[in-house]
This record gives sequence, C-alpha cells and structure tokens, in this order.
Amino acid sequence: MDGVQDVQAFGDRAHVRLSRGTQAEGIARVAAALERDAIRVVSARPVPASLEDVFIDLVTRREADGRQLEKSER
Repeated sequence: MDGVQDVQAFGDRAHVRLSRGTQAEGIARVAAALERDAIRVVSARPVPASLEDVFIDLVTRREADGRQLEKSER
C-alpha cells in the first residue's frame, strides 16, 4: 500500500510504519484499505517508535543504500 514502509506482526496485532501524512490520516488510510478487503479493524492507534523500530529502519536503509551502490557500479 502506498505510504506503508513496513508491517510487523505482533500476535493478533500489526505494527504498521508509515512514510507520509499525519498519524490520523495514516490510521484512516490503513483502516479503510483493510475494511475494503473485509478485514475488520477493532482498534488502531499511534505508537511511538521503539529502539527496535529505529534499528530496523537503519539496517533497512543501509541494505537499500548498498544495493543502490552495487547497481551504480555495474
């Protein structure tokens, strides 16, 4: 989905990282997309980034930067 950077499953919940917009807009977009696919949203709320979230973001960016570097060297 456009604007979704990452989704991590936590038991019966999902932690969704968004790349753009306000928290309220992001929650509304994700909830609407899920409901269009007949997935009932019980609740949705913003959650502050954890240290693990920051680590995953840094590792992911580093890997993406490395792939871009490899492509440019060809």
